[in-house]
Amino acid sequence: QQQQQQQQQQPTGKTGPPPFLPSYGAAIFATAQGTWLFRKALMYPQRREAFFRVLQDAAVAPPQDDTEAVLSPTIPERLFLALFSSPLASRFVFECFGLVEGVQICEAELTVLCAALGRLALKVVCSTGGSFLMTALVKALCPSRFTRGQKTSGKRGRDTETHSKQKHGDNESQHRASGGGGDGGGDVGSGDNEGNNTGSSEQEDKTNGMYEQNRPTHVVGQEYRLSELSSEWRLIYAVARAFVSGPIPGDTEETEATLSCRVKLLTQHVVACRSIQSLIPFFADTVAQRETDPKEPQESVQNTFLDAAQFFDDCSKILSEIANQTGLLANHSYGNYVLQTVVSELTQRTVSGSIIQSILHKVFDTLISTIFEVSMQKFASNCVETAIAACHNLPDGSVLLLRFAKALLSEGPSQMERVAMHQFGNYVVRRVLDSLTDIATSAFPTATPAEVQEACELEMQYFSSLSAQSHRLRQTSYGSGLQAWVENQRGRLQGTEAEEEASGE
Repeated sequence: QQQQQQQQQQPTGKTGPPPFLPSYGAAIFATAQGTWLFRKALMYPQRREAFFRVLQDAAVAPPQDDTEAVLSPTIPERLFLALFSSPLASRFVFECFGLVEGVQICEAELTVLCAALGRLALKVVCSTGGSFLMTALVKALCPSRFTRGQKTSGKRGRDTETHSKQKHGDNESQHRASGGGGDGGGDVGSGDNEGNNTGSSEQEDKTNGMYEQNRPTHVVGQEYRLSELSSEWRLIYAVARAFVSGPIPGDTEETEATLSCRVKLLTQHVVACRSIQSLIPFFADTVAQRETDPKEPQESVQNTFLDAAQFFDDCSKILSEIANQTGLLANHSYGNYVLQTVVSELTQRTVSGSIIQSILHKVFDTLISTIFEVSMQKFASNCVETAIAACHNLPDGSVLLLRFAKALLSEGPSQMERVAMHQFGNYVVRRVLDSLTDIATSAFPTATPAEVQEACELEMQYFSSLSAQSHRLRQTSYGSGLQAWVENQRGRLQGTEAEEEASGE
């Protein structure tokens, strides 16, 4: 019996069958062999045409009176979702968008795929494979928008600063690492998205513009037809349409497909949050162009411009709804990264009196009104830091920075000191202090004389409160940065105070 057991335990040299990969119910996409047969079959034009005729039906919603069809996906819908959610089928999708060398884009096939995405993109990005594919597709279509190594979510703000200082041997980095909030959504949204573009060399990254800065780009001309757009903008148009009006996945807890529910799902879903981050720059560009070039279309081109008006409206609704949900997203482990992306991208495109500025103000108003709560929350404090940093690049940034500073003092010095001693809140206070110093020392170019004077007064209040707590700041690991600010500004602020007393006498 022992010999038989040993023989059974010895490897026979044969390997088991390969594991089945997720295929959304389409078994042919579950294995490499099945996918190979699928591609082989589509080499015949008639079969390929028949396949896309089936996919074309996925763009059509089932009748509202057919309850079973509404709740469960139809065969064309399941086939389409399998195509976009199966890792082994991703190359075929890339070929359809002209991203494989030597393969020509077929306009009819691209139109079918975009039409189906216009209805089902929300379901696509809520599947693991679909989220990866959508993010990789956007990055491959527009490589110049994504700097080399940039991820759709991950450590940013205080955490990237910590990582940078670790390289230079900063002793304080240990305290920052213990207080930083970079896990959760950041880890989930890291290297996997980059894996879809593996195999490209550093030289190829350079030729694709991967080292260029992210800049707002012109979307389309005033008179255009959707079929004449580049493949990337046809994709963005379709996805925006689905995010505003498409059905939600049946496995979610949402019972009603409203815009609020869709945005909540997109921003808080474990994988969908990555896709929405890669798309936010395009939505922001669309809204920005609409405001800078608001000409009304002439009557002769009214029909061709209807799609453009819908596109701009969809993008604006998505961004506005994200801003409306700031309170929910700020301290969400995934949603906070989406919110930070919105702040960073809209800041680059803000013009005084614009819709984009009003969307940003919604975010800032929520953060300022709840400054004590969000400053002492792990993820929300990162959002506050991102918002404060963004103010330095806004037309009314000095006004917003003064609002943040006054909000922290609104309930008295003791409450501000409580935030300053907190493991997360101390970073927010330090950001505010550095910004106040910039305004008070006239290093903020857009600040008015009245704002400079107000910044000086607020800075003195912070200095007096923190100076009185120097012994506590020295005793806590979270107070070293604030104590450093007090010591660095002591000579300037005490000199200013002495001058004011002398002039008063």
